[in-house]
This record gives sequence, structure tokens and C-alpha cells, in this order.
Amino acid sequence: MNIGGIPIIEASFPYRYTTSMHWSLTQFTPASMEISARNTGERLFSIMILFFALIVFSSVIGQVTSSMMSLQNMQASSRKQFWLLRRFLNARKVPKKSRSRIIRFLEQRVPKESQKVQQRDIKICSLLSEPLKDLLAWELHRRLLGRHRLFYILHGAIEAMMMRVCSVAVSESTLAEQDELFRAGESASHMTFVLSGSFQYQPGYEFQEPTDIGPYRWLVEPCLWTDWQHQGTFTAVKTG
Repeated sequence: MNIGGIPIIEASFPYRYTTSMHWSLTQFTPASMEISARNTGERLFSIMILFFALIVFSSVIGQVTSSMMSLQNMQASSRKQFWLLRRFLNARKVPKKSRSRIIRFLEQRVPKESQKVQQRDIKICSLLSEPLKDLLAWELHRRLLGRHRLFYILHGAIEAMMMRVCSVAVSESTLAEQDELFRAGESASHMTFVLSGSFQYQPGYEFQEPTDIGPYRWLVEPCLWTDWQHQGTFTAVKTG
């Protein structure tokens, strides 16, 4: 085959490579070039490439279109929820300061949550057997709970029990800035682990300085062994 009077087989490697790439790209687009099939074998090869290009191109376009539609639907749903929230807050005459705090928290939280895959969104997880659900719960929380000496030892000694504890007794919650998880004098019902963000613990005695609490710290351990009242106030400073 000649291109410009030069047999392509005798051309330099860069020229042959770029010519081949040019030809392959034309199979995905309406463009054309001077190379064309000259015999049955080349014709069959061209037909196969065209079919392959048609399938791949259609698949890519379909996936991109589907992703864009899903994204638009999610954004439309989010905008509608915020619109309904504002209507609700206005109708109930919620003060502007509180209204702004609520909306600001959700505006920060919603994009973060939409990027995460939540276990509750995976419906097939409900089909897991109880032991596998317990195993999954432990794997999700072991990075945090395993830092506590007691739970680390329990998992090594009675693995099934520790997995069960994670499955039925561990839950997650999110705080906004300046939210108080508990106050001094309140009855304690659960131990608290910090996964992310920064917090302050203010002892009940006013003359004591507050303590900064960061990730992978825990509080209220005595409530595991006895009836306990909180000895201070735990406040979110910066959420993670």
C-alpha cells in the first residue's frame, strides 16, 4: 500500500505507528483517511474493527449519559429537599439564627454523605447470615475499638462475642459545631469514641480548664461497669 507514492511498509516506524493510530481513530468517528481495504482479509478486519468501535462507542456514550442523568437527579432531589426544608422552617417561624445554623450544617453534610457508600443503602447486606453481619460490624469498627485495651483483649479471647457487641451495641452519630453530646449531671447510657473532628470536654467544676479531645480518644468508660453520671460537658468544636 502506498501513501504519497511511498510504500507504507518501507516508511519509518514513527510514521507507520501514527498512521495506524490515525486509521484506528477514524473507526470511532465519521472521519476518513487515504488508507482503505484492498483485499478480502483487510476488508474483514475493517468490518470487525467497525463493529468493535460501534459497540465500545455506544457503551461509553450510554454510561456517560446514565451517569450524568443520575447526577442531575441527585442534585435535583437535594435542591428539592433544601427548598422543602426552608419552607418548613419559615412556616414554623423558626428564628433566623437557628434556621441559618441548621441549613449551614446540612449544606456541609449532604455533599459529604452523598460521596460515601452507606451500609443501609446496600440492600443485599440484609441477606448476610448473622455471623457474617457480626463479622462485617467488627471489621467496620475494629480500627477504632481495637485501640481500647479491653476490647482488643476481648476480641482475642472471645472473638464471636466481640463481633456481636459491635453488631448490636455500636452506633454512629454526627454532631454540628457547638453541639453538646452530653452535659454534667446527666445519666450516662453509653461509652463514647471519637472517630473524627475536634471536641472539648469541660469538667463540671468551673475552675478547671477544658480538655481538647481528638480522634481515636474515648470517654465515659465507667458507664460500662456501673451507674454513672457525666462529670462534665462534651462539646463539638470542629466536625470531621
